[in-house]
Amino acid sequence: MLLSPTQWTFPKNEQLVFINSTARVSVPYQDEPVSKDIRILSHGSMSNGNGVTNPLALPVRREIYEPYLTIQAQIKDCAGLAEQVNEELRLFLERHSDVAPEVLNGLDFMGRRKLLSAMFKSEKRMQNFAPFNTKAKQNLVTSTFFRYIEDRNIYTHGILYFFMPQPNIVPAPPTEYVIRYIKEQKEIYGKVTSQVLASHYKIGRKLLAFLTLINNVKYNVAGEKLEQSLLRYESI
Repeated sequence: MLLSPTQWTFPKNEQLVFINSTARVSVPYQDEPVSKDIRILSHGSMSNGNGVTNPLALPVRREIYEPYLTIQAQIKDCAGLAEQVNEELRLFLERHSDVAPEVLNGLDFMGRRKLLSAMFKSEKRMQNFAPFNTKAKQNLVTSTFFRYIEDRNIYTHGILYFFMPQPNIVPAPPTEYVIRYIKEQKEIYGKVTSQVLASHYKIGRKLLAFLTLINNVKYNVAGEKLEQSLLRYESI
């Protein structure tokens, strides 16, 4: 099941506090520690309309930057896998659709998904398989693909923050993270967790298996190879 960031709101009588800092971190591909940006989000009461001073002097301790960088790495993995799904989708449409390659190249991820959905629902052989043999199951596949791309857009273009309910006070675990993004010209804040990101990565792998399966169907592959591609899809 695909889990998505849940919308986060803060009290109307408070304002957000954004804290940008850095941490020196050892990485395998560098001889010396490198600087990593650490973004922190908090909020505080508005007194006399003056708001809250941005505590730029906040020290970034290990209990902040280590889990933050772990979540950030998960987001990069999700975005990277989504690009692979997008490319495999483009290649599939190039092989099996009537749309010219230059038009396909001009479509975004969601536009390509729309083409695939129409092809999938009209492909009778796909409807012979148990995971797709009802309208509800087919709609679940296409709607999940839609949500996967919407969430991919959040992870690709959003900004991740370590959430601190109170400035200068590191919260006790479990740590919360907020991702800030724009949707329909509105600024939105969503809570994101490791479990949410793991579900997105898993769905990406399942979509790759789905594209392999429908590609085999389009090429009239039969027998063991087709069974293997179906089993792989079902196993994820």
